[in-house]
Amino acid sequence: MRRLQRNLAQMFSPRPRRAAALSRVERIYRAEALSLAGEIGAEIEPLPGGGRNVWPPPGISHDPYDGDHYTHDWAETLDRLRAYRPTGR
Repeated sequence: MRRLQRNLAQMFSPRPRRAAALSRVERIYRAEALSLAGEIGAEIEPLPGGGRNVWPPPGISHDPYDGDHYTHDWAETLDRLRAYRPTGR
């Protein structure tokens, strides 16, 4: 009976979560997004579910994403940061 319980516990216990490996393209987007965020003063807030919130830099006059700061992937994060970048750069 103990053997059965141990086997069942192994079968039905959750597996430890591993961080999903990013593709080459996602790594490039992440590196560019982190660099741009530091350059313009924006903040990238990682969320437990895997997404992130992108907060505009201080002093921005108009937030094009007011009320919707969540992004699903690094490509979307980079697009948001490019929208926050001041013109002329």
